[in-house]
Amino acid sequence: MLTNKTTVIVYPALQKANIDFNPVRRITLGFFCASFSMVYACVLQHYIYKSPPASINVWIQAPGYIFGSLSEIWVLVTGIEIAFNNSPENLRAVVTSVFWVTIAVGAAIGIALTPVSQDPYMVWTYGGIAVAAFLAGCVFWICFRDGGRKESVIDGVDFGGQVERESTKDGGEVNVKTQKL
Repeated sequence: MLTNKTTVIVYPALQKANIDFNPVRRITLGFFCASFSMVYACVLQHYIYKSPPASINVWIQAPGYIFGSLSEIWVLVTGIEIAFNNSPENLRAVVTSVFWVTIAVGAAIGIALTPVSQDPYMVWTYGGIAVAAFLAGCVFWICFRDGGRKESVIDGVDFGGQVERESTKDGGEVNVKTQKL
């Protein structure tokens, strides 16, 4: 539901306002949204521990889920978009599969940490994830901030300029560096 809203409403509104919300900025903001989501969960969990049972409404958790969903849209959807659009046509399935394997490894790590994610330590769990997501966002921004112009980061390589796709005689596509910006 949020994916459609961001695609139909948010991205065109930002484009109309001349705000360059390129893939590097989307992924960076996604990491920061994930961090904020976990900070929110951490603080909420602290209040849950300190409050009497059933005194906090379940709907108070909604912002954490909303920001978590936005982070997945901006990190995962943008990542799969980059992986698919910038891979050769005959390797798109392989590149997309490798992308999903990295997501599966992350999920496996989360499952492996399940035994230590118990009360009364959930505040530490959420706090640790918040710090990790924030640091990952900062590192990602530092590494790729200059390569954020339209399609200048291809396969993890910063070409430092505009990249366009050209069709080949056999109907395939090739990435061509056009200019240094």
